[in-house]
Amino acid sequence: AEISLFDKLKKYYGQSFNAELIGFPKDHGDYEHQKEIIKDWAGKLSFSSIEVVDELAAMEDELND
Repeated sequence: AEISLFDKLKKYYGQSFNAELIGFPKDHGDYEHQKEIIKDWAGKLSFSSIEVVDELAAMEDELND
């Protein structure tokens, strides 16, 4: 069976970055609909530990010393 591009990308980002892609219809309401979707997503998005950002900053500090 043929896998859609979205399904391939969803799998890739899930495995590579532990990120879940959220699909939306691109042919409904043009950019105004996109604004509504993003506003809705903002309340649903969650991020894992912020410690990763802190670790990155610490590594950058070490490399710059």
